[in-house]
Amino acid sequence: MHEPSTAYNLLPPPPDAIFHVFCNEPKSAKAPIKGELLRVAEAVVEQAKGKEAKEPVSATETAGAVVDLKLTNADGTLPAHVSEEARAAAMELAVKLARFGLSPGHKCHGFTLVFGDSEELLRRDEAGNCVYGEPAQDDFNYAAKGQQKDIRTPEGFAQVKAGGEQDGAMVIDSQTLMLAAANFFVTSIGKGDRHGGGGRHRMASAVAQQAGGCFVVKASEGSCGTAANPPAANATFDVFCNRKIPEKVLIMQGAVAAENEADEGIGELKERCAALEAEKAAMAAEKAAMAAKIAELEGRL
Repeated sequence: MHEPSTAYNLLPPPPDAIFHVFCNEPKSAKAPIKGELLRVAEAVVEQAKGKEAKEPVSATETAGAVVDLKLTNADGTLPAHVSEEARAAAMELAVKLARFGLSPGHKCHGFTLVFGDSEELLRRDEAGNCVYGEPAQDDFNYAAKGQQKDIRTPEGFAQVKAGGEQDGAMVIDSQTLMLAAANFFVTSIGKGDRHGGGGRHRMASAVAQQAGGCFVVKASEGSCGTAANPPAANATFDVFCNRKIPEKVLIMQGAVAAENEADEGIGELKERCAALEAEKAAMAAEKAAMAAKIAELEGRL
């Protein structure tokens, strides 16, 4: 009995498929996968032998000067630059993405929302190296391109969904609620939780403690759904509020809370409208009484 064929047995690489070979160089040499890969790799290694070795350069340590990552005490309190409005907006956005996906029938493959000081998070040092992290593709650095959009608007939510197609985190400014960047990868994950999950978990944990503290919501692909196929009742977010270890928050519980908050807001508006109508009726009655008084006085003249 033979083993079943796998996808890679049935679907070989296309003829023009290539590897990118990096050997102590920032740029790669291209090698056809089905061609002379070994020969190209050997040539790259041979070429590198004649070059002088360079000291490694890190984004967090350049010429012996350690960059201040503005680590917090990670005590779980909401950072001063993250308002309650931003926290509520973060949870509302996370619920929308997890419950309804990126389009009908297309759920998120997981996501990380970082609410914090976006200018600080995207800052570069004097040498041009990113301090906290950067988008893997420049097109997703919306702040640098002047293309930030408010996540509460339809245009902003469309931008969020486009960013959600990419790997990495989305960075939202906690003061303006503008999407500053997507496809964002954290430079230093040393302070991140090593035991609670994979790379996305550790990145979320690390950045929550940096740049003066961030409010971070992470969802795995298994926790996400669509309108037709909603998340499981026990699906959770990992919420890192200026801390290393997350709080588990039920996604559907957050959805109910958001709906209740919306209902309360509608109730308050209805009460206000009723009060305004009553005030309007009282003013009309007062106006009628004044008109009657004027008519009475005019009759006596």
